[in-house]
Amino acid sequence: MENRLIATKLERKVNSEEIDQLHLFIRKHYVEYYDVELELVDHLANDIERQWQQDQQLSFAIALDRAFKKFGVFGFMDVVEQKINRLSSAYYKESFRLLKGFFTIPKIIFSMALLGVVFVLLRFLGQFKNVSVVEVLEGGVFLFLVFQLVRLFHARRQRQKQMEKKWLLHAVLFHLEIWPYYLLFFLFFRIFLVEGNTTFALVMQTVVITATGLYIYILKAIIIPKINADLNLQKQRITTV
Repeated sequence: MENRLIATKLERKVNSEEIDQLHLFIRKHYVEYYDVELELVDHLANDIERQWQQDQQLSFAIALDRAFKKFGVFGFMDVVEQKINRLSSAYYKESFRLLKGFFTIPKIIFSMALLGVVFVLLRFLGQFKNVSVVEVLEGGVFLFLVFQLVRLFHARRQRQKQMEKKWLLHAVLFHLEIWPYYLLFFLFFRIFLVEGNTTFALVMQTVVITATGLYIYILKAIIIPKINADLNLQKQRITTV
């Protein structure tokens, strides 16, 4: 029993300096996202420690080389793609879970009422089709969409400049935030400017505008703050390791 305890205590583990070397090694192999890099560091460290269980005299460099060769001739390429797909799927699923959790009974009633308000408002504005106020409104919608898209791309560029590490999660959040405005662009050109003031166009305008507005609110007020909070916790765990 004593011999087993001594052997357990003497088990060789990857230390902090070797962890730093793993990070550097992975970056040299063009792994773009830091959250993917973290998973690869954990994978390599576990593999190296398993090798040390068989031979504690094995050098870190040789153990790392053997662990890396297990990835095959293409190195991290295939694994990185798999991890990006898996992490992206996990982030999107969490976002969908938060989105679905928003729609409790009171909020469903509120959403239906909002649909009615938007429908009445659009129908009222449709009566002024030949009046300049409608053209001004359409121009305002177009400028708002352009402004929001420019703002989002600018914010992403600034974040990339300020951050030393590039997170896959930020890319997912950007896609979650950007697609409603593409949808509104489609609505603007397909329905407002082409379809005219038909009943179908009015219903489509009501549904898409209301749904997009609710989505943007949920994204800004619930999804992004929650996921950013989780990301900050992950960053704190990294810095305390």
